[in-house]
Amino acid sequence: MSSAPEEPLAVPVGRVEELIADGPLDLAGPDELPPVRRGARVMITSGVFAGREGVCRWSTKRRIEVLMRLMSGERVVRLQRAAVLEVLVEPVKR
Repeated sequence: MSSAPEEPLAVPVGRVEELIADGPLDLAGPDELPPVRRGARVMITSGVFAGREGVCRWSTKRRIEVLMRLMSGERVVRLQRAAVLEVLVEPVKR
């Protein structure tokens, strides 16, 4: 291995794919948050979908997949877990 600019460093097999799957780095946000339960209502707090709500399809400590209503249909988006808050729904009083 070398750190000379004309000779790139070797990367372990699979590491590049792991970095891509993790998405962009969020240097200002927390490293890990608790996963959101499947089916929970969530609100996106940053990025192009900030302020929109959806439903959690799956979540890890770093990533989340959200089902949203967009453009006259439903779309699935994958986001950083730090970009989403779970919406707490209070039971209806009767």
